[in-house]
Amino acid sequence: MRQLLSLATLLVLGSSAAVAAPSGSAGFQVTLPTVPTSNVTVALSTLSGSVASVVGTTVIPAGTTSASATVTGVAAGQTTLVASATGYATSSTVVTVKVVNVGFTV
Repeated sequence: MRQLLSLATLLVLGSSAAVAAPSGSAGFQVTLPTVPTSNVTVALSTLSGSVASVVGTTVIPAGTTSASATVTGVAAGQTTLVASATGYATSSTVVTVKVVNVGFTV
């Protein structure tokens, strides 16, 4: 039986991760339901690299249940962040990239 691999976002906008475009980033956790006895390599990707990007893999060390990763905004929009690992069900979450305009009055 396959176990669930979950993505828990650290920066949440509704049920999705939020990062500011361009080049803003947000950290998130990749979490296993049980403690593995050996390292688990998790493949990470986004369905639209023109909206957000993520480093290709993260490793959850043996004896722990999670690892950190970062998603980086490329342009305003939404895409899906996908995590997969051998022996675990694939998991996904929506990433929303927003342009943040900050004004100053002098």
